[in-house]
Amino acid sequence: MPRTVALDIETTGLNRYTEKITVVCLYGHIDPTSPRIASRTFNMLTGGADAKAEELAEILDTAERISCFNGTRFDIPFLQVQLGFGAERVGGWILKMFDVYDIARGLLNASFKLDTVLRLNGFETKSASGLQAVQWAKDPRHYRKLEEYCMQDTRLTFLLSQTRDIKLPVAHAAGKYHLLQEGGIFRLTVST
Repeated sequence: MPRTVALDIETTGLNRYTEKITVVCLYGHIDPTSPRIASRTFNMLTGGADAKAEELAEILDTAERISCFNGTRFDIPFLQVQLGFGAERVGGWILKMFDVYDIARGLLNASFKLDTVLRLNGFETKSASGLQAVQWAKDPRHYRKLEEYCMQDTRLTFLLSQTRDIKLPVAHAAGKYHLLQEGGIFRLTVST
């Protein structure tokens, strides 16, 4: 299985041009020289954004696969605009992206929440919501909660990406859609 790093961000809103990134979390094979699973949290509200951005970029550059949920359409564009990453670098990340949401959206024209696919596949569900995360970002006393929430999403996204048979909450006339992983490659199937 490819060395995977899961990514999630929290923001002050949905517009990547006017809102800010509050927290970025990574979980998985962060060190390319080690098989160990690790995590890294970047709180962008506490200063040092340039150094944090460069460390983040180096980790994503060396990952064999980047796993996220709606990251192709939300997280990565936010990182590009807010942290100033160039198109070539960002394009490299997108080419190695595994995004369950984006796959379902692109192939099946289906949309669902991370909680829904987690529950269907037997994982714990999220402890809060993105709206709650926006509120936590407004008060430094809640930064720790914000970081923990983002890391939980990141860890669960990583675990989902390591699942051989991901059940999708999308119905088909013949049954249910699945993403089957074989040798690091996913294929869409239908089961009854």
